[in-house]
Amino acid sequence: MIMFSPYITIYDLNKDFKKLDEVIWTFSKNLARVGTTRQRFNIYIVSNKESERKHLEGSIKSIWKYFDENNLEGISLSTQKQIFLELITDSFLTVSDELGWNKNYILEAKEKSLEEGIEFEFLSKPRLNQSRTKSGLVKLKLREDKVSIYAILTGKNKKETKEILLIDSFPYHISLFKTFKDYKWINEDEFGFVFSNKLTLTCSFSNQKSNWNHNNTEEDKGFIRSVTYRNFSSERDWIEWVNN
Repeated sequence: MIMFSPYITIYDLNKDFKKLDEVIWTFSKNLARVGTTRQRFNIYIVSNKESERKHLEGSIKSIWKYFDENNLEGISLSTQKQIFLELITDSFLTVSDELGWNKNYILEAKEKSLEEGIEFEFLSKPRLNQSRTKSGLVKLKLREDKVSIYAILTGKNKKETKEILLIDSFPYHISLFKTFKDYKWINEDEFGFVFSNKLTLTCSFSNQKSNWNHNNTEEDKGFIRSVTYRNFSSERDWIEWVNN
């Protein structure tokens, strides 16, 4: 559905910044013709300039950048997001000459991200049902650690459009595991996702709510639970959820 090219990760921050994925995803969405989906771009945070370095061989490109987290204290979240956007942009520019990456594309990604308020939203390509009477596409909206996945259905002659929440999920099911990738019309009326285990998550004009089609087995219920977002109150809460 959406492919991040290259896949960007920031490591070794001392504090958790919940909006970091919003910054990375927005920049990645707007980045064109730089790197490939088979490449990873790792940014490692270091505490001093002397520790800065880079390793650019192979498919995993890595850079170690000095970043003072104290600069994040006492400022708004929007300003913090701008600081991280600047870090990512500067990291890409630092290696652009050696990797043959066009600096203009990198700077354009930064500017587009700023124009969007560094808030991630994405619309997939529309797909028609077999009779070509309805169109469906997927909308992603990321806020902190939750990605909301919507179906946008348009009827004949574009006279009727419905936006239906299919599911709130975890970002890694989009960016890393690519769990939500095969969206289609299941039949003339139902639109949604088909998963590798044959489960489906769909909606329709007549039933404007998400609907899971499964066999009610423990395995199926476990899969549904694993892809459905929830907020964990503690690390122990998360560990118990994983092991259940």
